[in-house]
Amino acid sequence: MAFHQEGLKVMITELDLDVVPRQAPGADPSLHEQNNSNPYPNGCPPELLQRQAEQYARLFALFRKHAGQVSRVTFWGLDDGRSWLNHWPRERTNYPLLWDRAARPKPALAAVLAEARK
Repeated sequence: MAFHQEGLKVMITELDLDVVPRQAPGADPSLHEQNNSNPYPNGCPPELLQRQAEQYARLFALFRKHAGQVSRVTFWGLDDGRSWLNHWPRERTNYPLLWDRAARPKPALAAVLAEARK
């Protein structure tokens, strides 16, 4: 990791995985979408939760591989109901974290814990 080789501490912060599709990537406010769709207002489809779990597992496998260089991983929120992604780039129902809107564990939590236990 280039940053670590420069003597810098490497921390992964504000981690979450958005499941609602966007028209424009990134967090540039000038690229806010005009689309007002809210594709999952009544719950996240199980296949998306499984895909999210697989993506979290791949990320944490990478973090584990570089455990000597990554000193911390923190998430951007506690549960899906409190995520900033429910309000950005527009009002919508999102599911980006390890716990659902009722603070119940999601498949992503099991995936992260499985990687951590390897």
